[in-house]
Amino acid sequence: MDDFTDALMVALHAGADDPDRSAMGSRMKTLVAELTNEANSKTKKAAVSKELAKIREAYRLRLLSS
Repeated sequence: MDDFTDALMVALHAGADDPDRSAMGSRMKTLVAELTNEANSKTKKAAVSKELAKIREAYRLRLLSS
């Protein structure tokens, strides 16, 4: 798996004990769905990709602080 998939799986599995991580995991899942939706424009996908990168970094920092 790639880093993104690993981060998403960790977020979804580990979020049960932390509401913030759970919310971030859910948001990442939603963003991935938007990225894979062929109906979305390239501009929309670029914006989603940027947001996803921010969420991933926030999640990573949250894990490091735990």
